[in-house]
Amino acid sequence: NYSDATIKAYRKDVQWLFNEFSMQDFYNFPPFQEISEERVQKHLSLLSYSVQRRRVAGLSAFFSYLEEEEQVPCSISLPYPKKDNNAEHIPFVISKKKYQEMRKVTFLHNTSRNLALLDIIYGSGLTTSSTHSLDWINVNLEEKTLKGVAGYSRETPLSKESQESLRKYSGENPGRNSNEPCFLNKYRKRISDRSIKKIINIFGKRTGVKANPSLLRWSFFTNMMNEGRDLDEMICLMGYEARYRNEYISRMRKAYQRIKE
Repeated sequence: NYSDATIKAYRKDVQWLFNEFSMQDFYNFPPFQEISEERVQKHLSLLSYSVQRRRVAGLSAFFSYLEEEEQVPCSISLPYPKKDNNAEHIPFVISKKKYQEMRKVTFLHNTSRNLALLDIIYGSGLTTSSTHSLDWINVNLEEKTLKGVAGYSRETPLSKESQESLRKYSGENPGRNSNEPCFLNKYRKRISDRSIKKIINIFGKRTGVKANPSLLRWSFFTNMMNEGRDLDEMICLMGYEARYRNEYISRMRKAYQRIKE
């Protein structure tokens, strides 16, 4: 009664069990009495929460089948793992050294555009949607700021790397209009949020980091706080809505304190 996709997933989970217990195939399987719930749980505990839940579903079905076929005296009961929602999440931060490694990554096409994307998110803390909606009219290289990004009145500082990469990128687009999108795709249309995330992910993969725009934003926040910036000022720079301001201040203060410790 299972779909082809479910059967394929269950087969993968059973194969994982064989590999974990050094088994070659079903017919060379050792006595099932030797595979206790504790042994399976021990192996599962090394996996992530989501993978554990999927493996438990597949293995439970497998052991139920063995019980029906009278291969085992009783089915092994595997309880579903429970996620600890109270566990504190300590964010990972991309160091400036790792960031410089990421800046050396080259692409077959649009290397200067992709580098400017990386720099402007890491160096100015823009969200993916703000980066997507950025126009050249928002970029002021003389004053080293971004103005009116995504309709907000705030000014966002540009890092040294952002200024350099934006100058190089703009120099490759001499006929640009000030009202045109800053970042374009290969069809000369505004780049999508999904493409931005994919580009940042590639930067990370090529330097051994699991990178995404949110992680770059948090790194921007941490670096600025380490330089002595005021938390209230940082909340404004990060672009959080005023109605959530107190909540964000409390949460970010606690998170930053954990990083320092």
